[in-house]
Amino acid sequence: MVRLEKLVIQGFKSFKRKVSIPFPPGLSVIIGPNGAGKTNLVDAINFVIGRSSSRALRAKKASELIFHGSKKKTPSEYARVSLYFDNSDSALPFDEEVVTVSRTLNRNGISTYRLNGRIATRQQILDVLVQVGLRPDGFWIIQQGEVTRVVEMDAIERRRILDSLAGISEYEEKKAQAERELKATEERVKEAELILGEKQNILEKLREERAAALEWQKLQEELEQIKAACLIKERESLEKELAAIEEKIGQREEEQGGLAEKIEELDRKIREGEKQWKELSKRFTQLSQTLEAERELARLRAELNFKKSKLESNRQEIQRLRMLESRISGRPSAGFEGVEGVLGRVSDLLRVPPEYQIAFEAGVGGHLNDWIVENLDTAIKCIEILKKKKAGQVRFLPLDYLKPPARRPLPRGAKAWLSDIIQTKPKFRIVAEWLGNQTACVDDIYTAKEIAKIERVRMVTLDGDLFDASGSVTGGFYQRRRADLELGKQARELEEENRQLEKEIKQIESKLKKLEKSFRPTQELKVARIDESLARLRDERKRLYEKRLMLQQEIGRLNIQKARIEVKLDSLRLQIPEKQGENPFLNLDLDFLRRRETEVRQRIKELEPVNLRAIQDFEGIRQEFDKLKERLDKILAERESILQTISRIEERRKEAFMQVFEGVNRYFKETYRELTGGDAELRLEKDGDINSGLLIRASPPGKKLLNLDAMSTGEKTLTAFAFLFAIQRFKPAPFYLLDEADAALDAANSERIVKMMKKVSQDVQIIFISHNNIVIKGADQVYGVSMEDGESKVLAIKLPEN
Repeated sequence: MVRLEKLVIQGFKSFKRKVSIPFPPGLSVIIGPNGAGKTNLVDAINFVIGRSSSRALRAKKASELIFHGSKKKTPSEYARVSLYFDNSDSALPFDEEVVTVSRTLNRNGISTYRLNGRIATRQQILDVLVQVGLRPDGFWIIQQGEVTRVVEMDAIERRRILDSLAGISEYEEKKAQAERELKATEERVKEAELILGEKQNILEKLREERAAALEWQKLQEELEQIKAACLIKERESLEKELAAIEEKIGQREEEQGGLAEKIEELDRKIREGEKQWKELSKRFTQLSQTLEAERELARLRAELNFKKSKLESNRQEIQRLRMLESRISGRPSAGFEGVEGVLGRVSDLLRVPPEYQIAFEAGVGGHLNDWIVENLDTAIKCIEILKKKKAGQVRFLPLDYLKPPARRPLPRGAKAWLSDIIQTKPKFRIVAEWLGNQTACVDDIYTAKEIAKIERVRMVTLDGDLFDASGSVTGGFYQRRRADLELGKQARELEEENRQLEKEIKQIESKLKKLEKSFRPTQELKVARIDESLARLRDERKRLYEKRLMLQQEIGRLNIQKARIEVKLDSLRLQIPEKQGENPFLNLDLDFLRRRETEVRQRIKELEPVNLRAIQDFEGIRQEFDKLKERLDKILAERESILQTISRIEERRKEAFMQVFEGVNRYFKETYRELTGGDAELRLEKDGDINSGLLIRASPPGKKLLNLDAMSTGEKTLTAFAFLFAIQRFKPAPFYLLDEADAALDAANSERIVKMMKKVSQDVQIIFISHNNIVIKGADQVYGVSMEDGESKVLAIKLPEN
């Protein structure tokens, strides 16, 4: 059998210098004071062939396994441990009589394994040593407290010791794999049964669905004919209504023309009166040079009256234009035009050359009606006014808040960026850039199409077609709705004219105040008569003007109705099919058609959903059903096979466990009888249930059979030793390591353990770390470990023969 011939340590934990410890056959005992480094010898063997983690070697990290130095000793650069095995019986698969296994760890954390001097992996070394019973997790090593842990374990944990010996984990993995396959198969069975049931239901319903589908098709054809007939009748009705409105508009425009002629006649008379007034002033001037001031006064008054009349007329016209503009555009009346910082609408302040007007309107879109304001505070103030008046919503463009997007290079083939085409004052250039920096103006949709093949950019054509960078395209006939823009333009021109008139009126009134002081009563009387006549003419003109204003408003309302009807007609013409066959519903009443349409729609809704391919699908569904049935039978056969596999795995698992259980139990009884002369046994909590806990029962000499928990401390320790020895005898190893495993034993029990180990050491090598004198006396050889200046030293001690 393989034997550990020698242990060589250098730089490992407390062993700085190279130390070589020979281990002859028999019982070797290692003694020494606490902290001298005895257990480090066990850690050294573990370091090579035992547990690989630093924590298992009583170190937080790998670097702590290297000698760290002391006041007089320098730290080591590496740790190296070598094990020399006697292979004279060729138990290991090598020709050499001595097999060397070593491991080196440097301070960089690099670990190197060697086998007979050649570099090898840890797994290669473990694969070799497992052939002689040396496993990293085996029971050939009993460390400090391990005997106590066996005593403190619950029944399930003790059973898991036998599980590991029997290799139960391998069976459990196979069983888990089979159960996963079974679960997947069950899911496939459920899925197949579900699909099969659905197919069967489809077959049963196909006949009914065919009849429903035929009826549905017939009703759909009838519904399309009814819808077409209704659209045609609606179109005819709207065309009649449109003709009536156009006739009414003609009448009102004729009346408006008559009023315009009368107003023009009154304007002529007013001009004549003013002319007479001027001639009278001229005669006064010719009579005397002193009348020069009176003539100037008369002229200024006439001019003042004319300008005031013009101012009032303009105001009424502005009111009318704004009202029409609001109705046509659908925008709320702003109500904040006089607020400080309000500069005007986009459509008022931005201009483009005539050939780009359509492109500008389409590219800017709804922003034409946006209001430009000085800053964000002005915008918020206007919004509060709109909320207070409940006058709708308006979009504002604060000059201090806008941030125009960056412009990219103009695409090849485009005319210009829209912002470069817009003409406006430098102050409003930021608005033009905000609106048009990312919209390119092109000639037509074909140019836009070629550009879109190369790059994505927002484009507008001269005809008003819009290509969005996101991919959408808006186009067709662009109907310019310029009525509201022209009205706004006229209103703005009149407002500008009124501002000039107000300035001029103030200047005239200032001059009049100076001249009125020298104005004679006789002159004032003559002027008053002329003024009275002019006032009557102006009142009449105002009355006629207001009447014309009402006519214009009515014409505006009628035009709006006309536009709405035209939009509806355009929509209806698009909906009516161009090609129609014979329609039997054209001669029926519209109300009857509406009722019939409701009935048809209701019946269609009751029939839906329908399967239009019911007849053609029947044979295909039947074939699918047969295939699914065959597939289900195969899956059921697979499930049965997996269940049988799981049953066989469970049987083999139980056989493997019971083989280990019976073997360990047999050795346990023998070992306990040799140690104490009493009887002991292992039992499962539930007979035959290998998933239940493992009970250890023993009957020391002169006592009845007790469970481990009911024994004294010494009896528990001795029983635990017997259990561990039984495991070792069942799975023998070439040598055993015991680290202070006898700490809880009294003298009598120590003698029993030594006697047992002496017997066992005749066949296997035992290395025992102990403070127990009885153990030391029974040793074949003793090694002493001491600590000097932080370094462990090993001495061989020769014991007297007696």
